[in-house]
Amino acid sequence: MATFYDADSGITLDNEFECASARAFSKIGPGHYQVELLIENYSPDYPVVWEYMFCFRVRSEADEAQSVTFRIMEGRGGISYLDGPHFAKRNGKWELVPRSQTHMSKEYVEVTLAVAAGDEFLLGNHPFPTPAEVESAVRATAAALDDFSVREYGRTPEGRPLLALESEPRDKTVIVFDTMQPAEPGDVPILFLAHWLSSRSAETEKLLRDYQFCLLPLTNPDGTAHGHSVTNAAGEVPRCHFEDAKLGKPVPAETAVIWEYLAGKKPAMFIEFHIHYLVHAAHKLVGVHVNEPSDERGVVALPAATVLWGELLKLNSNWRARLIEAESDTFRNALAETLARDFGTLSYVYQIYAPTVEAACAHAVDVVRATVNGAQAAVALNLRNA
Repeated sequence: MATFYDADSGITLDNEFECASARAFSKIGPGHYQVELLIENYSPDYPVVWEYMFCFRVRSEADEAQSVTFRIMEGRGGISYLDGPHFAKRNGKWELVPRSQTHMSKEYVEVTLAVAAGDEFLLGNHPFPTPAEVESAVRATAAALDDFSVREYGRTPEGRPLLALESEPRDKTVIVFDTMQPAEPGDVPILFLAHWLSSRSAETEKLLRDYQFCLLPLTNPDGTAHGHSVTNAAGEVPRCHFEDAKLGKPVPAETAVIWEYLAGKKPAMFIEFHIHYLVHAAHKLVGVHVNEPSDERGVVALPAATVLWGELLKLNSNWRARLIEAESDTFRNALAETLARDFGTLSYVYQIYAPTVEAACAHAVDVVRATVNGAQAAVALNLRNA
């Protein structure tokens, strides 16, 4: 825990709340403060671990408004992840901070805000929800929509529920999965999908008849509560152990619970969302390719993942896209690849780079629509090849 108080300005900075992600504060000059990122203690079980999020509290005891600048220093994840837009939370609601109030250098990003007398708010590079807030939103969504119900499929080591919003069971299941990296929270866009699917349009009515949708909006709540970018509360990287979970090896608790749930579903499609509120990068797609065998006549079915890939690439003309083999050693333990190998799931990781939460929600709808269209096109092509 860290608290810094500047008697000259009446400004207090601290990290003494759930989801805080900062480790130290200092004064650079009048109304100018430096913030160091939280450094995670993690097990050396995966080579790519870094910190690239910030969230801290600002309180003013001053009698008048003042301009305050916060300099957030680069972490091990690089400076680009810390660029704006940023978000401030007042009275329980996250609001966008205009990018015009952000300046980025090679070593830090600065955010300048007008701080009112008696003001109190959180400042973060994403809107970071607490696990309790996500749980409340999940249950409120299910209560508002006849098409979805809440399923608690497990608990974390610290006792937090792991929840899914599920539509009615069907022969085929679509999983929409929030990344286990708390620095890239996808709770709002994923819950928005439930509202879209319940919109009573002809398109969504057919989707709900044809598929069960299972929406998982928070998959590492302990890590989220501790303000971690990648790890859980124990310093483990749960997203990188799914092949081991399948083999019954010791894995992070969250990994084991999620694998049991998903293996029971044997999903036809799997979308793992990573949400970034940045405007300097194009959307990124990491698709999984499974080589499909030929039949007894030597006719090779067109790989379904390749058809889906083509459909997804229609969404944007400036992709950063990578198609990988499910057998790749680098991704052997990742969830999307493990599902593809075990169940033939059409699975991929999709990173949305959007300027606002609303834009991310809209793009999430486009992604789900493209996924289903791609899967249906693949089935049609395979039938013609048979």
